[in-house]
Amino acid sequence: MDQVSDNDGIRPGKYVILLIQFFFGTHALVSGLNWFLLFFPNRSPADPLGHAFVEAMIGTGLFDVIKVVEIIVGLCLIFRRFVPIALIMELPISITICGLALIGPTERSIYSGPRELVLNVFLMVCYGQYYLLLLRSFSSPIRPLWRVPMRDWLLPSPPQQ
Repeated sequence: MDQVSDNDGIRPGKYVILLIQFFFGTHALVSGLNWFLLFFPNRSPADPLGHAFVEAMIGTGLFDVIKVVEIIVGLCLIFRRFVPIALIMELPISITICGLALIGPTERSIYSGPRELVLNVFLMVCYGQYYLLLLRSFSSPIRPLWRVPMRDWLLPSPPQQ
């Protein structure tokens, strides 16, 4: 009867992580929706190189894709669904935002750019157990998905001896 369950006691760290996740998700959702609905003025990077980079992404349509990804990531983080994959999806965007903010820093961007990357990496560390499976070495050969029966897609295959 001395077993300790995962739900015993108050774990304030869990709530801090959920609060940060909600904040980061809300930020991503608002940023993505703002591109299409324009409730806040869009800001362009202060540096000419950063401005040219963003203009090139807009011209090629890549910026629209990025904003759709931000909306999806924001919804995933807010509703706590597919959080580990959503954080992976957001990482290249966070790196780009941080890089653009540090190239031509302004009073606002010097904090908002690195904050974006720090929150993303922090949440990825908090969900680190989900990424461990990606880092393991497979002892059995990996088969393409189309050669695996559908019933076994979500089940790990037993090691072959």
